[in-house]
Amino acid sequence: MTKERDECECLFYRGKFHVINGYPTNMQGEFHQSIEVFDMLARKWSESNGVLSESTDTPEICVKGTDKKLYTCRANDVAMLEDDTWQSVTRLPAEVTNMQCLVSFLGHLLLIGTPKYGEPSNAYKMDLNKRVWTKVHVPILWSY
Repeated sequence: MTKERDECECLFYRGKFHVINGYPTNMQGEFHQSIEVFDMLARKWSESNGVLSESTDTPEICVKGTDKKLYTCRANDVAMLEDDTWQSVTRLPAEVTNMQCLVSFLGHLLLIGTPKYGEPSNAYKMDLNKRVWTKVHVPILWSY
């Protein structure tokens, strides 16, 4: 990469490896909104000027679903990339305002987050076809 990054998001999308946001080690917690892309055929890094960086609000949490579409959490919504445009597909569960993790598996998204910082984590799964959240039991031992 051309920039050092801690706590960045990474994903493969459209045949390239994307590194999203993060911060330099010597600037702990000072996140920078930027995206770098590694083109595996050309074997080189470049700053992204594509759809993921067109918004002034680059996604902090981003995942490719098993349906090959890209999903992110924005404000109180889950958005999906459709024809190079982010479109809201559903609201986030009311008990999640601090997103910690979003992953995809077997036609679903799994979201882990808390109502507020420092509170126990909640987990929800969403069927990518029905777009309905279902709460997943998290034992209290694993919720902090």
